Amino acid sequence: MKKGFEFLLKASKDDNSRTISKLARCYFYGKGTKQDYKKAEELFLLSANKVADSAPHYYLGIIY
Repeated sequence: MKKGFEFLLKASKDDNSRTISKLARCYFYGKGTKQDYKKAEELFLLSANKVADSAPHYYLGIIY
C-alpha cells in the first residue's frame, strides 16, 4: 500500500482533482501513510473546489 500512496503523491502534483481526492482518502484512512485528518481535510477541500464529484463533499461532511 505504501507504494500506491507514493504513486498518488507524485501524481497529485499534476493538480488532478480526482488524484488529489484519492490521496486525501489515503490520509483519511491511514492507507500507506499515517492517518492525518487535517491533511485529508485540506486535500478534500482542494479537490471539492475543482470537481463536481460528490466524494470530497461526502468525506468533508464526515470530518466536520
